[in-house]
This record gives sequence, structure tokens and C-alpha cells, in this order.
Amino acid sequence: MNLSLITSWPSLEGPEQSRMMRVVTTNTIANAWTSLTQNYTITTDMVAITADAELCSIKYEDGQDLDTHIKGLCEKLDDALNAGAQISNASFRMIILSSLLKSWNPIVGTLHTAMSSAALIAALKPH
Repeated sequence: MNLSLITSWPSLEGPEQSRMMRVVTTNTIANAWTSLTQNYTITTDMVAITADAELCSIKYEDGQDLDTHIKGLCEKLDDALNAGAQISNASFRMIILSSLLKSWNPIVGTLHTAMSSAALIAALKPH
């Protein structure tokens, strides 16, 4: 007995081709399940990569409220983690620092003792 499954996932080629379709023909339920789980892993990785890229693209703008900026970073961090991205506390600390403008460099230079993202956020708040 042959089973045919149609799977789809977002395409990276643009909005005009927003979905890619793939027909999988298998001869057992076990093969069908293997194919579906492999495709799900591919989709999950793409979602995690996108969420991670969105987090890293957030930049502080002159005159922006720092609390709002930090909140936005934390929300995007949650999105990325929920999508399966592997972002450590140390990595998030670096994402926060790299999101700041160069005009913050004198302040950033004083934050070497803030070793966690929570400590860094607390140290940035007075500025």
C-alpha cells in the first residue's frame, strides 16, 4: 500500500512563492512519519533562524526610551527561544550591547562587571 502525503513550509524565495509543496510517497506509516518529522525539523529551524535574526536586528534609536528598547529585546528573545533558537545568557548580553549606538560606548566601557544580561540591564537603567 502506498501513501501520498503533501507537506508545505514557507519558502525563502519571496512572497510570490510563499509556500513550497512536496509530495512524499511512502509504503508504510513509519516512513510517512519519518518524512513528516524531518520536514517539521526543517521548518522549525527556519522559524528559529528568523526569530534569532529579528532579535539581532533590533537597534536602539537616539531619543528612544531605554526601557521600551529593553522590553522589545526581551520579547524578541522569548520569541526566539520559543521557536527553538539556542541563545545563552552571555549571547543575549552581547545582543543588548550591540543594539546600542556608538555614543553609548563610554557607558558600555564601564559595564565590564555586569556579567549577566539581568545585571547589564540593571546597570543600564540609570543612564
